[in-house]
Amino acid sequence: LLKRMHHLTKTVFLLLLLNFVQCEELLMYVDIVSKSCYVERINAETSPMKSVDADLETATLSSCIGLCKSFEEENECNIVAYSSESNICKMFTSDGPAYFTDDKSSSYFFIKHCELEDADVHNTETVHDIIYLPETLEICEVEYYIGNSVYGFGYLEESDGIENLENCLSLCQMLANENGCTAVEYVQSQGKCRLFKPSIVRHVQTYDGSFTKIIECHEQTPANVNEPEESEILVEEATKNGSVAVVELFERCDVTYHATKENFGFQTFKEMKSINNLNKCLFLCRVDDACEAVLFAPKDKMCNLARKSGPTSKVDKSDNQLFVQINICEKDRVQERLHNPSPIKYYLPEIEEVCEIEFYVLPKLTSWLQIGNSVKARDLIECLQACKVLEHIQQCSAVNFSIDRECVLLKRGKPEDEYTVLQKSLFGEFVNCFEESIVELLS
Repeated sequence: LLKRMHHLTKTVFLLLLLNFVQCEELLMYVDIVSKSCYVERINAETSPMKSVDADLETATLSSCIGLCKSFEEENECNIVAYSSESNICKMFTSDGPAYFTDDKSSSYFFIKHCELEDADVHNTETVHDIIYLPETLEICEVEYYIGNSVYGFGYLEESDGIENLENCLSLCQMLANENGCTAVEYVQSQGKCRLFKPSIVRHVQTYDGSFTKIIECHEQTPANVNEPEESEILVEEATKNGSVAVVELFERCDVTYHATKENFGFQTFKEMKSINNLNKCLFLCRVDDACEAVLFAPKDKMCNLARKSGPTSKVDKSDNQLFVQINICEKDRVQERLHNPSPIKYYLPEIEEVCEIEFYVLPKLTSWLQIGNSVKARDLIECLQACKVLEHIQQCSAVNFSIDRECVLLKRGKPEDEYTVLQKSLFGEFVNCFEESIVELLS
């Protein structure tokens, strides 16, 4: 019974304790007995009571009260003393002599009365399912909650622009080690993803939200998950739109990635060797008036410039090449970036990529939106890796890392979206990432 409450944190208890200080009476939900209880702080030195059981170790005040209510008929327990320092729960009955104690670490609470929740109001059923999360490459056993309310979860944060439930669950999984996320509420009509962790706080669902708890996940190829046919995948990924930064020109370009083997209407006209990455290849295209697309081979470090031609002309693309068409380019915050130093390369071991980061020097920037709450990171590398993990789910493309190890993740916003850089910190934007060994980076 006690193990059910071990996952609750001391932080939750301290928040509850603060509520007790601010008011004489508190209504709290006690999960062990599935009841809402009215409790009141009392002075142990002036209250008649006697001990009814041995000291027990419990994780929270809620579990201590739950044990007292469980033994109520047996020993008439209606008072508890709980210490957040030692996690010791003491149980008493008010039918006794005055109680004298020099225990300064425990707080004493009288359980006035408890009542069951209205079954009609809080009728909740659960349905188990298996779901594949493509962003984390995991298969997860989940539990869907169908009803009006959910108990045992506390709100963490909310994110916008999440396309589907799978991405919402992936976000929860990625942040689980950082904030303890175990469940989500996804509002499909608004693209909202709300994250939750285990808590004694009761959460009531919104009308159009779906609440899902993650029971267990494990890495596995999605062989037992319904997948689209290969032909459907090829059609879906024949072209893909994106955005790339051309740092040297202070530009951002909308591009189209072509996955087809034959690309009609184009022909190559210039070949350049020893080009390390796609962004450099695109830059060379931008400074050539005739160029409208590039054929780039990452492994061979070969860049071919291409231009539009007759309908029978074509550019053949192999599996190890990228064919990227430049659609339109615009100047990107030139005044804000004018004095930025040249991008610096960082090797990110978790994703085995080298990323070029452009660092900003101004204290106030535009066109940036913060993603969720800031997190703690050991160093800049860990902060950068956290952003890369959320690149496809939340479009993370920049970080703000401070000297006290606070890591803020950001995505591109509108020109009117202003962001103030943290004191004594680095603000870095991802310019380009590519596969490269640490040996190549140092050479």
